[in-house]
Amino acid sequence: MRKPLISILVPVYNVENYLHRCIDSILAQTLKDIEIILVNDGSTDSSGSICDEYSSNYPEIIKVIHKENEKLSYARKTGVENATGEYIGFIDSDDWIAPEMYEEMYLSAQDTGAQIVFCDWYLVFPTQLKTEKAFKIPFPTVDDFYSQHSAPFMVNKMYHKSLIPYMQFLPNLNQAEDTALVVPLMSNVEKIAYVEKAFYYYFQRESSAVYTFVKFSTIDEYKRALRSAMDNCLPKYREYSVKYCMDLILWGLAASARRFYKADLIEFIQQNETLIVENPFILENKKLSGLINYLNVQTIPKRLISASFSYDNSESASQEKCRNSWQVMGVGYEFIKLTPENCDIENSPQCVKRAYEDKNFIFVENYFKLKYLYEHGGIVISDDILLNMPMGELRTQKTFFGYLTNTKINGKIFGSLPHADILKLILESYIDDTLLNEAYYTLAERIKSLLTQKYNLSLIGGYTQTLAKGEAIVYRCDYLSCDFKNGNCVAQIYNDLDLLCESDENRILINKEILSKWDEDKNKFFRSTKNEENKLRQVY
Repeated sequence: MRKPLISILVPVYNVENYLHRCIDSILAQTLKDIEIILVNDGSTDSSGSICDEYSSNYPEIIKVIHKENEKLSYARKTGVENATGEYIGFIDSDDWIAPEMYEEMYLSAQDTGAQIVFCDWYLVFPTQLKTEKAFKIPFPTVDDFYSQHSAPFMVNKMYHKSLIPYMQFLPNLNQAEDTALVVPLMSNVEKIAYVEKAFYYYFQRESSAVYTFVKFSTIDEYKRALRSAMDNCLPKYREYSVKYCMDLILWGLAASARRFYKADLIEFIQQNETLIVENPFILENKKLSGLINYLNVQTIPKRLISASFSYDNSESASQEKCRNSWQVMGVGYEFIKLTPENCDIENSPQCVKRAYEDKNFIFVENYFKLKYLYEHGGIVISDDILLNMPMGELRTQKTFFGYLTNTKINGKIFGSLPHADILKLILESYIDDTLLNEAYYTLAERIKSLLTQKYNLSLIGGYTQTLAKGEAIVYRCDYLSCDFKNGNCVAQIYNDLDLLCESDENRILINKEILSKWDEDKNKFFRSTKNEENKLRQVY
């Protein structure tokens, strides 16, 4: 049996609404001497049965492999291991291709002897089709790939089988897997070709990898992929590859969609300081040389600090759900839970000891969270806070607080570097036997008092961000808590009312008097949306 000219590999995972379009576009190829390998990576929808249906209808050219979910990179690896063609192509299962794509790319490879053939592609939006070019010149070289920063997509290329030994597929990788493979692979290539036509339709949907990078905390995958791309490049192109990856980091720092990972990107720069300051391609580039400015930037430690001083340490359904969100959005964080067992209550200020005896545990918890934050740095969080976004931009501040409403400070989530002067001042407010402590003033009230008296800040009109003389930033009330689609948030915090109401044991009863007050003030402070109404209910 004659081997196919091209093996086209399609990793499949929960794409039942798009898979027919993808496979049909491959079957419509003008080059018929192909094989199609569908790798079902543990789909939980009907994607697997769709693959089987196509295989039964086209048994001569379609091969289906069902496997447990190991993420995109290993699904592609499985496809490569089963490929028999002279060349290999990759297609994502929610995209599609033009009929002449592989015929023209194959002819180009035959004419030029290229090991990799590139083509242009379309970005497909709901109301727009945008053409993207692989190169700025018609006859590029491998050097041009690195210097022009050609996109490291796997899907707009065709690869000769001789390159398979150099294809390194990292396990458990969904993000930047293309970069991890293509950037070092190119250092093993002698000749490339470029068909200056857009053949590939790259469909932009909210659940595609571009969007899931933001929606789910995958920054560690991304950094691992970039590090692998730099480390596995042959020496001839290693400095090129470092420059290439730092270009991606610089783009990430400027991209609004990646601000949730700003601190993580800065830390990646610092972890690779030697590679940056010794790289001539970076130093001679005006934009890239600016990365050096980040080497001395301090970031708030990846640490979430909570507390539980109640005699009953059992968690409600809503608290459990909130804490689970920390695990998702706090990948790589250290989780600190303060309790009477690991806090020195005996040697705490008098008001704290008295509050503990009076079973005013929230007062005690706030003091020790503040104390731990001052000593170690991190982000203080209450266990009724639901995190819907990572906190990378927040961690780029020296100290941050947030408005709860136009006039109230949010004491449920705030963060700082260790030993910040502003935290020291708040801590000292617990020491003296003052009315502040006699009345058990809340932490939020102490923060507000300090900001207004010490730094002369007005907390009226909290829709703006306010700086406290370089010591801290106070975010506007919706910046920490609005819906992601608004485009202004770092983390959607205040979703907990709905969660509490889902649980009978934590059902919130809002009496008529409070509802009346709420109706009076909602138009004054907030836009009339369900999300904003929920937040205002919590205020009262």
